[in-house]
Amino acid sequence: MAIAAVGSQYTDAVEFSRCVIPIREFLRWGLTIEFQGGNMPTLSIPILQALVLSQVGMLYHGSSRMSRLAKGRSSLLMQGSNIMSLLTTARPLEDTHCGGEIDIERCWKQWLNEETRQRLGYTIWARNA
Repeated sequence: MAIAAVGSQYTDAVEFSRCVIPIREFLRWGLTIEFQGGNMPTLSIPILQALVLSQVGMLYHGSSRMSRLAKGRSSLLMQGSNIMSLLTTARPLEDTHCGGEIDIERCWKQWLNEETRQRLGYTIWARNA
């Protein structure tokens, strides 16, 4: 949904541009419910990515009300980043030789996960700097 909100915002089609505000508002409410009651420990990479996309959309393509709402919950990004240790140095790949097909796939998935975590952490850090 976060990708659809951003995508509809940048398309030139009239039918998509009419969807920007409702989709963004629906995403905002969904994320609000997700974080209601201090649900930070249940965070995942996709939820944090959706929060980043929602924040950016609300800050840079929305009303002053949306901008205020986004600024009001910007601390969630840093809290999530800290809870998930996104800004810590990358964990080294397991010392297993990636010689077989199964090992290569496992090593690739581990590398991809670490890159995703680091890039998300840097995005959050740059957004809050």
